[in-house]
Amino acid sequence: MPLREITAAETDRLRECLVQLSVHHNEVSSHFGGCYPSRPYEETLRLFADSLARGASRIAVMEEEGRIAGFCRVDIPGDGSGCLSHLVALPHCRGRGWGARLMDWAMAVFHESGVRTVEVEVIAGNPALRFYERCGFQMNAHLLWRRDP
Repeated sequence: MPLREITAAETDRLRECLVQLSVHHNEVSSHFGGCYPSRPYEETLRLFADSLARGASRIAVMEEEGRIAGFCRVDIPGDGSGCLSHLVALPHCRGRGWGARLMDWAMAVFHESGVRTVEVEVIAGNPALRFYERCGFQMNAHLLWRRDP
């Protein structure tokens, strides 16, 4: 399955993946199920396009039958740090090595950009935590939130 980077003009094509990511987070979240998405998809996609246009982010996609079925977004602020802000595969594509291929792309981008520290946030309860640990990530902190009724 080929992997390619997209432009700001293509970010609307990521919507299906974002919707499925919200569904997944709502299913696996230990405490905040039902809270996703945290902002409207249109706003998220606009923010993605703006970040790509400024060169602050890069997004790679994997396509199947003409639709984007997985993507990875990396943010590189230029201070030696980086953020793996999204790594998503549609449910029918999980377990096929797509995450590993997208992670390899992300780590190569970070390396060529001089990034020495990479951050990734994982929703409490998400089984993807084990994937990130296998990729060398280690727990640094627990971020606690409170949701008032």
